[in-house]
Amino acid sequence: MRAIKLKKMTLGYFKGVNLMEIKFGDPTVVRGANATGKTTLFDAFTWCLFGKDSTGKTDFEIKTKVNGQEVEKVPHSVTLVLDVSGAEKIFTRVMHEKWTKPRGKADAEFTGNETHYYVDGCEVKAKDYDATVSGLVDETLFRMITNPAYFPSLPWQKRREILLSIAGDTSYEDVAAGRAEFAQIIAELSGKDYAMFRQDLAYRRKRIKEELEKCPVQIGAIREVTPETPDYTLLEEGKTAAEERIGELNAAIADRGRAKSEWWDRCSGIRAQMQALKEKQIGIVSQERIRRQTEYNAANEGREVVKKKIETAQANHTMAMRDMDSFITMAENGLKRNEGQLMAYTDKRDSLRKEWEAENAREFADVSLDVVCPISNKPCTDAALLENRREANEKARAAFMEAKERRLSQINEEGRQIAKDIARIEADITGVKAGLAQRNADREVLSLEHQQRIAELEEELNGMQVSSVDLDVKGEDLPEWVSVQAEIEALQGSIPPEPESDTAALEDARKTAQAVLDEVKRKLAVRDTIENNGRKIAEIEAREKELAQQQAEIEGKEFALESLNRARMDEVEARVNKMFRIVKFAMFEKQINGNMAECCNVLVDGVKYGYGVNHAAEVNAGLDIINTLCRFNGVSAPIFIDNAESVCELQLPENSQVIRLVVDESCPSLRIER
Repeated sequence: MRAIKLKKMTLGYFKGVNLMEIKFGDPTVVRGANATGKTTLFDAFTWCLFGKDSTGKTDFEIKTKVNGQEVEKVPHSVTLVLDVSGAEKIFTRVMHEKWTKPRGKADAEFTGNETHYYVDGCEVKAKDYDATVSGLVDETLFRMITNPAYFPSLPWQKRREILLSIAGDTSYEDVAAGRAEFAQIIAELSGKDYAMFRQDLAYRRKRIKEELEKCPVQIGAIREVTPETPDYTLLEEGKTAAEERIGELNAAIADRGRAKSEWWDRCSGIRAQMQALKEKQIGIVSQERIRRQTEYNAANEGREVVKKKIETAQANHTMAMRDMDSFITMAENGLKRNEGQLMAYTDKRDSLRKEWEAENAREFADVSLDVVCPISNKPCTDAALLENRREANEKARAAFMEAKERRLSQINEEGRQIAKDIARIEADITGVKAGLAQRNADREVLSLEHQQRIAELEEELNGMQVSSVDLDVKGEDLPEWVSVQAEIEALQGSIPPEPESDTAALEDARKTAQAVLDEVKRKLAVRDTIENNGRKIAEIEAREKELAQQQAEIEGKEFALESLNRARMDEVEARVNKMFRIVKFAMFEKQINGNMAECCNVLVDGVKYGYGVNHAAEVNAGLDIINTLCRFNGVSAPIFIDNAESVCELQLPENSQVIRLVVDESCPSLRIER
């Protein structure tokens, strides 16, 4: 077994302890009044190893305060010297404050904390430090074997998991072995989760119960809507009479319809002959109209030719005028563009003329030769200075005149070019105007020529004689058409009179008979309803018996499953409790509904831990648990017992070092007893 013991602890500015070094023995008693730092030693121990206080918090305050203010710029540290199975191991954790001087400020400012880690005096990274600590003992296991109150404070699920991993679980198959009363239920449970199987049985039983409760309600509902049995013989006689009456009326309606159909077929043949004769009349009129039109066309052929010539001449006149107008429009648009350009060039020429006049009028401003001495405040008489000013003035004048002449020359050149452009555009305008005048004159001449040709053709047409042929053909004026009309009238007279076809009265009578039949059928239909309802009731009663049998079978399985589970509970609790001397564990508890549920309650003398057990009994129970955990995991560590003054008879651990924290008001400061 790996035995971990605490030999020495050194604190530096940790939770109010400025500097302290404590050596520990086995066992060690730490005495002191309240608020003298006993619990601080346990917090320092766990913080150095895991960065947490003795309750597992990581955000607890470790800095030392004076008059409520934190002591700044000092390292906060804890060093542990451990004996690990005879080998010495040293761990140090130091938290430093980070102070940074911002640019532009005179004083440094606190910007956070950073932690350094040391193993055996050598600084290491955080992950390597944690790995070294974990190599000695897992943090969770460490807390369980150093604090008697830690394991009972775990959630019951975690406590149960740990205990079963130590004692070993008991399967339902192990419990059922050799017991015939469990053979059938263990066969059904095989391969299934117990809770899910039990839940499935409960769900099936609930569904069966719900369906059983519905059966009487369903039977009552069916009986309530089932009608009384009527006189079927009387209803059948009424049905037969109504059906016979409907048959007679249908036959009468069919006879009238057949007579109307035969009449219509005969009339259709006569009407077809009449239609053929009418089409023949149309052909007679059409042929006569064609004959007269042909005669008219032959007699007036010359006039038609002249009419065509007139139409052609008019079309040619229109086309010629359209072409001439299009050309004239294009020329007028071009003239407008030229006139616009001429106006622009004229404006530019006027602008250049004004610029030339302004440039030509500019005069050079000579520099004054009257220079005042800045020292004597009198006119300067220095000949060299005055000569330099005259030379500078002459150079400036020459440069001014040269620039002026150059700009006047540029303006003259631009003016000559604009004059050329104006002359060119004016020539173009003169040419376009001459062309437009000629085109307008040509248009008048061409229009007169076309109009004269049209007038000549119209005069020729008016001089030609018109042949009079009557093109309005009427059938009554044609003997052949009149003969065919006589045949049509003869056929019209041969159509027989229309037979009686009104069936409204017969159909009303049939509707009345059908209503009587429907009512009889409706009354007869209750027979099917009564028989169907009887079958439904019988089916529900059979299902009710089947469900009752299924309910009994499921309840039997639930009883067997509950008995099997109770036997397993007893075995599991017995196996777990064999590992402890003082404490016992209830691994199952009965619920309000009577079912047994998994739990893991810590019992001390039959009392649930935390519910009336005194502190001494709780501490001894915790030590009993620590002994079992140490044996199973092969490791021991220092045990810190807080408020140890209330424990008169301490259940000493088997292998662990014990550090008792005792409240002693006679000790104003900590006193270490080894």
